Amino acid sequence: MGKKKKTSSKNKSFKPLIPRVLVTPEVTAKIRQTAMSSGSFETGGLLLGEKKIIDGQYSFIIRKTTGPGVNAEFSTHHFIPDVDFYKQELKSELYLNGLIYLGEWHKHPGSFDQPSCTDLETMKDITEDDQTKDLVAIIATTPTETKEDDQNELVNIDCFYYQRGMKDFISVSPEFALQPELKRNFGSMEKINL
Repeated sequence: MGKKKKTSSKNKSFKPLIPRVLVTPEVTAKIRQTAMSSGSFETGGLLLGEKKIIDGQYSFIIRKTTGPGVNAEFSTHHFIPDVDFYKQELKSELYLNGLIYLGEWHKHPGSFDQPSCTDLETMKDITEDDQTKDLVAIIATTPTETKEDDQNELVNIDCFYYQRGMKDFISVSPEFALQPELKRNFGSMEKINL
């Protein structure tokens, strides 16, 4: 009889649970407005909401976003948020509205619509925290910076998912839903803590 080969869990491929991402029009409008008002500089903010099981599917519901805070630092190639502002917003939204941290958004001036290596390292650091095993990131891009006509005021929004243990982000297609739709148009909605 031959020896059985031991299989290591390291040899198994990592398969993340990819969530459904629902975003309200208010969130996308605020991201677009903040991105346009920053000119050629990067900017960003928090993504706040809930993690729920909706009709049997793991879901992120992004209900609110913030701007960068008054003490944020901006340049054409990086953005450092106002950490004290972020902390205050997180506390306030958790206690007042029950909203939790889901991730962050930021603007890449121009058309680079993917998370950078720095973005990936930041998300890896955040998910090392025991309370944050996964998150979403939104990259807003402004392919044209001139304001000669309304068509040039375009802001593209791309959404990405990251889970602890992944090597890179996964692109996800967000669904845009009105706040009332989030309450009544889904059969089974269950709040979860992940």
